[in-house]
Amino acid sequence: MALTVAENELITHVGPGTPCGEMMRRYWHPIGLSTELKGRPLRRRLLGEDLVVFRDDQGRVGLLTLRCSHRGTSLEFGHIEDGGLRCCYHGWLYDIEGKILQMPGEPAESTFKDRVRQKAYKAQEAAGIIFAYIGPEPAPLLPRWDVLVRDDGERSLAARVIHCNYLQTVENSVDQHHFKWLHRTPKTRFWTDEKLTYEITEFGIRDTFTRTVPDGTFMTVSHFLMPNMNKVGY
Repeated sequence: MALTVAENELITHVGPGTPCGEMMRRYWHPIGLSTELKGRPLRRRLLGEDLVVFRDDQGRVGLLTLRCSHRGTSLEFGHIEDGGLRCCYHGWLYDIEGKILQMPGEPAESTFKDRVRQKAYKAQEAAGIIFAYIGPEPAPLLPRWDVLVRDDGERSLAARVIHCNYLQTVENSVDQHHFKWLHRTPKTRFWTDEKLTYEITEFGIRDTFTRTVPDGTFMTVSHFLMPNMNKVGY
């Protein structure tokens, strides 16, 4: 049965103040790769919010709202120096917590910089991935999934932008029946006895997809991790 317009909007709108957006903000989300932070800030958009992620000259990762508190200049054009991120327009210098370290142009006795703060969010690195948390405090622990902490193998990282709503990728990730047709190879056309089973778990959904192939039985186990991640094992 098709969703109503209201039901569709309820689970696809993730901006600030929306029901789904408030739920999603209770989780950590990947926002970039550590290798991308090569001396310049990065502009990112997460759950409808425009952000800037950077690594300061002490090696710490910072995550701030994109627009400078002074005149709204995009901090993606800022300079990483003197312990923080300096706005390219008037030189306001922010640390990773949004505190203003320097406010050029103000009198020496001014305390204005102590009364202004840039909105900052938490960022952590794990396995070469930068994770962001933009929800209410206290923040949950960043999950220590095995793929993030194991050191007994090789790890390959890649990232790309998919121009669709997050829910479309979630639906696709748990829909293993499409694999035979959309990702078809000379062998997939010979799959038979396909069976897909689901199990609700404390972390999301585990689905098992078995099929008969010319040389035996093949199984794929997918662990959907709330709210929008999927781990697939063969």
